[in-house]
Amino acid sequence: YNCDIDNPYSWNPLNYITAEQFPDNMIALARQNNMLVAFGQWSTEFFYDAGNAAGTPLARNTSYTLQVGIAAPNAIYQNERFCAFTAQSQSGGRAVWLLDGFSPKKISDEYIERIIDAEGTALVNATGYGLRTNGHLFYVLNLTDRTLVYDLEERMWHEWTGVDCVAMTDDDTGEAILQHKSSGKIYYLDPTLGTDDGVNIDCNIYTTKYDFDVMNLKTMQSFNIVSDLLIDQTIQFRWTDNDYNTWSDWRTLVLYPRSYYVSLGSFRRRAFHIKFTGGVPIRFESLEFDVRLWKA
Repeated sequence: YNCDIDNPYSWNPLNYITAEQFPDNMIALARQNNMLVAFGQWSTEFFYDAGNAAGTPLARNTSYTLQVGIAAPNAIYQNERFCAFTAQSQSGGRAVWLLDGFSPKKISDEYIERIIDAEGTALVNATGYGLRTNGHLFYVLNLTDRTLVYDLEERMWHEWTGVDCVAMTDDDTGEAILQHKSSGKIYYLDPTLGTDDGVNIDCNIYTTKYDFDVMNLKTMQSFNIVSDLLIDQTIQFRWTDNDYNTWSDWRTLVLYPRSYYVSLGSFRRRAFHIKFTGGVPIRFESLEFDVRLWKA
């Protein structure tokens, strides 16, 4: 519904427009560039300002209609040229979608969608927001016990722990300010720090399984992590050869140039868990292996 033009005290009952491309209930509204986005339970419609003198000023843009609706109405993030939201459709399952301009695309993969689906009916209570920090723009999705984060520019998913915040704004310097969900405390997000309230922030990386395109038995001669070189800092790592069921003992690498670990045994498929607990910012670039392939 809308009031009369330039008169918020006058409401004509005929001044309205409906989302009626699909027979579902309206759940939430957002703005994307110069359009109003109307999220239904199973569909999404777009409206623009047509400048009508009577009735509603809006008109429907039918060419942009989507057959996905909103699953978490409090987890919509719109800023710059993006609008990210957690969606559902009548084909089943939930997923995270992104409007880049007006081009819709699904940005969640099967692993993220399994986590989202596991929320069940609690997903309707999920919250979300976005923030830009240290050259990255993130969409943050708070579930019941987990926080999933998507880097909109690097197109990568992460999981943050200890960041149970429901709202974000910024101060006059552009620094992100977050509000905690339960305590209401206000936090600054400072990318130069590696601690939170005096406690080191741990960084954990779990890799995919490496088989080097063949299931033959292999021997790993050496292993190296390419990262920032930090004085007096170490990285711990371990590996699994049986689909993450059991792990080796922890090994330690010192962050020197060309610091590597040798004689890592034989395997067919192997994944790594890398952990950094130094409490300072660090960047990881790649892993280097020296692997010998057996003929049989």
